[in-house]
Amino acid sequence: MMKNSENPTQIAEAAAFRSSVVAQMAGMPVATLRIWEQRYRAVQPRTSHGGHRLYSALDLQRVMLLRSLTSLGHAISAIAALSDTQLRELAAQGRVTVSDKKILRPLRLAVIGAGIALRLQRPALATRARQYFSQIDVYDDISVWHTKEHSAELVLLQMNTLHPDLLPDNTGQARTAVMYRFAGSATLQTLHERDIRTLRDSGDDQALGDWLATLAEQMNAEPVNEPALVADAEMSGEPAGPRYTEQQLTEIAGLNGSLACECPSHMAELLMQLHSFEQYSANCTNRHAEDAAMHRYLHQVAMASRMLFEDAMTQLMRHEGIQLPVNAAKGE
Repeated sequence: MMKNSENPTQIAEAAAFRSSVVAQMAGMPVATLRIWEQRYRAVQPRTSHGGHRLYSALDLQRVMLLRSLTSLGHAISAIAALSDTQLRELAAQGRVTVSDKKILRPLRLAVIGAGIALRLQRPALATRARQYFSQIDVYDDISVWHTKEHSAELVLLQMNTLHPDLLPDNTGQARTAVMYRFAGSATLQTLHERDIRTLRDSGDDQALGDWLATLAEQMNAEPVNEPALVADAEMSGEPAGPRYTEQQLTEIAGLNGSLACECPSHMAELLMQLHSFEQYSANCTNRHAEDAAMHRYLHQVAMASRMLFEDAMTQLMRHEGIQLPVNAAKGE
């Protein structure tokens, strides 16, 4: 009997699929596939000796199943860790109902002020807070919040007298909600036009809990009307940070005179621009809900583009024989 001269690894690699092929067969952008893989660990393909991600036939089936489920309304963040059997059982149940969507993705909450933070620890509120918020960070005042790195999706403030000038001008992508005791109708109208949610505080914990639940449910429903990439990629969870630092990119850009190929220099400059725009779009002022949705979309596109360019930069540097920074090599 004739034996195959190829070893099992070579045979497996020959039968494997590249990410572009998998994305095309699943009907999704390559950028979204990368985010599913790197942020949610939804699928874990092998990496070839040449640095390419290789998906097996089973990996391909899993990606297509996940894609089918997200099309039915399931959040990738909620199903990425499920087994293939669980995914098939979920697919058999059909489309997600509106009530199912409301509890899929707990939000990240920033609370401004120790008083309201203590109130959220009361028994009547603590259980509901845990249900709707995966993370609750407390800050003494808004100025402290602005000086910290955060990933809040909702910022909650409490004010005795409500006045627009006392509110933050920019909370980035985070929605602002304010509890107040006294406010004029003109002030409330101004805040409504700025898409800032308000609640007159009567001291009723049940009413406060209902209001927060409504906010969380509305924010969970918002991505349905956003551009497709945001709906697919789901901005819950922590974004994948840059693989190359600003200093490393500056050094690579400075190699222009010592290399026959100028592509590493040009790509380093592009990556610096992409990272700058990624940060800018994350903190751009939102005038209303449509603005917030668009800026989330722009931020997502910038992040996905940056990740793809980082992959390309890594492959290019290997091709040119340029030593990779340690953090860039680990990021693969």
